[in-house]
Amino acid sequence: MLWTSVSAQDGHILHGYYLFSVKVRGPGPSLSGVSSSTAQGFPDGPTLASLVAHWIELLGAVAWVGAIVFSAFVFSSKAGALDASTRRAERTRLRWMSGVSLTALLVASTVLLAVQAYSLAANNWSAVTEPSTLRTIFDGQYGKLWIGRQVLALIACLGVVGVRSTTRQSKVGRWAIPVQAIIGFLYLYLFAASGHAASAAIGTVNGSSILSAAVFLDWLHYLADAAWFGGQIYIVLVLIPAVALRRDATHTRAFLGTLNRFSPVAYLSVAGYMISGVFAAKIHIPSWYAFFNSIYGRTLIVKVVLIGAMMLTSVVTVYLLRPLLRRALAAAPHDSDRLRRRLLRWLHVNPVIGMGVLLATSVMFYYPVPVGFAPPGPPAYTAHGGGLTARLSIAPDRSGPNRLTVLVTDRHGRPVRQATVTVLTIMLDMVMGTGVAPLHETSAGTFTGTADLGMGGHWRLQVLVYQPTGLASMFVDVEVGS
Repeated sequence: MLWTSVSAQDGHILHGYYLFSVKVRGPGPSLSGVSSSTAQGFPDGPTLASLVAHWIELLGAVAWVGAIVFSAFVFSSKAGALDASTRRAERTRLRWMSGVSLTALLVASTVLLAVQAYSLAANNWSAVTEPSTLRTIFDGQYGKLWIGRQVLALIACLGVVGVRSTTRQSKVGRWAIPVQAIIGFLYLYLFAASGHAASAAIGTVNGSSILSAAVFLDWLHYLADAAWFGGQIYIVLVLIPAVALRRDATHTRAFLGTLNRFSPVAYLSVAGYMISGVFAAKIHIPSWYAFFNSIYGRTLIVKVVLIGAMMLTSVVTVYLLRPLLRRALAAAPHDSDRLRRRLLRWLHVNPVIGMGVLLATSVMFYYPVPVGFAPPGPPAYTAHGGGLTARLSIAPDRSGPNRLTVLVTDRHGRPVRQATVTVLTIMLDMVMGTGVAPLHETSAGTFTGTADLGMGGHWRLQVLVYQPTGLASMFVDVEVGS
């Protein structure tokens, strides 16, 4: 049987197959043929398209919210030191940046939904818009949150017109940017509630997967993205062109003052990164083995390195270049051009690195650590029962078909002959029924056969040894990797 599913909570797509028998007892359900986003390999076409679209949506949301927050809470306090033409230029470029970010966000989120519908429709584009396909998506939590995100983004697009009116200092214009910020915060919360945190179900409020500690901390992580990384995009695309530094010492001083006011926001964002990042790692990475060997863990290592590079770049600009430039402006304003150009070059570095950070976030979203991801178990397991000893080995000790080898000896260590051996497989992490694996004798006291361990996790293998003198039963609990 072929199957495809879309998570109602985070939108993940899984598809694969399993075998079943009619009237004859067959093997238990198997996930060995699954091709899914949790596989530890290069993504298939739909998963790759979803990953890129998720990255673009996240990039658009971070750039939009970060720019609005910077303009509302950082630039506005220093705008009085600038002339009217500079303030108009800032509003014009802010409106342009917000419009581009929101457009990219809306297109990317639409692509995400289209890929899900395509997968649910068995890779048939003509069936994507069928009512049954759309009903399956929008009846789930993810689909409803997707609608909420689209509505907020469209309202924000209308609000871009309000940003334009701030140049005329109208009452509507003065409120446009703070309202945009609130809409952006809500959007990022719905974005967090559409991810892994919703299915983590940690610290839930009245059993809700939307209101929980896990979602709140994921939201904190995205807010840190927007405030720190989005703010630095604003500096490069809006603030620097609007202020038009060149050789103007007055504008340069106002620019440096704005950067100084942004620094506490950056420090707070880094703290939010650390708190929420440690919490997410604790939830989603079950072991050090998974941290160093899963795609999720290795991508997290890359992400941490990139964030470290951003912090190092910020140290250079905050504690080296900016103080040097301020001293140069005080001593010889006309000789500060070289330091000004160097500062601007360094300020362009972090937005590029930040794009890599967000790409790592999207990769981690589509490559969670599979259930049961663990190192191979010991070479053999030993069980005792009925006066017998069974030494059982599993190969390859991963989800899917495994070759079982059982050496059965009596209390004197002699191989047991004239016996029939069967192994029952029971999944301990969820109800999957009991699998039956009959073994055949390959040498004195040694029995081999194949068991289908359908997924990674904890299993109980019960060894049944039938002899003319009676039945001996023994079992071992094993952890099978994915």
